[in-house]
Amino acid sequence: MTENRSECYLLRELLELVNNNDEKLYDLHFGNLIKYQLQREGRSVNWFALQMNSDRSNMYKLLNRSHLDSSFLIRASILLGHDFFRDATEYLKTLNGNDGDLGHDDK
Repeated sequence: MTENRSECYLLRELLELVNNNDEKLYDLHFGNLIKYQLQREGRSVNWFALQMNSDRSNMYKLLNRSHLDSSFLIRASILLGHDFFRDATEYLKTLNGNDGDLGHDDK
């Protein structure tokens, strides 16, 4: 991945855009995160579809879904140089109101 480990700009910017009146979002929309990253890079959905060995119509359908499978997210993360899994982790931290501890017990 090309981004700084401590940086999660995409999620912060997207949450800023859609989180009005201090309402918490309880569903992280991965399709929107990917579309937003494509927009930031000046890339089209058609370009992304070709890179992902898909067609434009199918890719639009996929990106309109909030839930995408992990293998798709891995490929998208590699292709776009952005860790969408980190976005999910940061999102969980936001919902839990903590700064790193997600409540995992390492025992």
